[in-house]
Amino acid sequence: MHEMALVHGVVDAVLEHAGSIGAGEVTSVFLTVGQGRDVVEEYMQGLFAFLSKGTVAEHARLIVDRTPFAVRCNRCGSVFPIDVFDSSTWECPRCGAERDYRLHSGMEFTIDRIEVVGRADSGHAQADTGDAAFSASSARCPVGRCASSVAGRSMRSRRFRHVGEERRGE
Repeated sequence: MHEMALVHGVVDAVLEHAGSIGAGEVTSVFLTVGQGRDVVEEYMQGLFAFLSKGTVAEHARLIVDRTPFAVRCNRCGSVFPIDVFDSSTWECPRCGAERDYRLHSGMEFTIDRIEVVGRADSGHAQADTGDAAFSASSARCPVGRCASSVAGRSMRSRRFRHVGEERRGE
């Protein structure tokens, strides 16, 4: 069950990043997972809930966007979807080249963004203080800080978005 290692890396990266910005709670974690990763989403959901128990990410939703295989034709450069189980899709629809392509997508495993609310120390949204990392407008965390927080993990790209609004009705 390789999902355990993958999800463990996600939880570690999310908690490390949430801690570095003083997040009160992680509400959502958005992943992009390629079809070629061959993971079972239900396992990932359950493992995420288990591994994040007792942390700021305990109640976070894990939202997985699956990307199909796509290839780029070596002859004409066209990008087209491919079904590895259906040989009728192995030909370029633009130029007719057969099995002359390289993989374009389908093996991704990335944390696209995390959404957090509040501050660990105050329970209030950081957006009020003017800190850009928590701005209510989907600002991205500085690349150096996010990349260093998950360096060496199995995720290729990391982009984090922080939502600095408190939950309503709590």
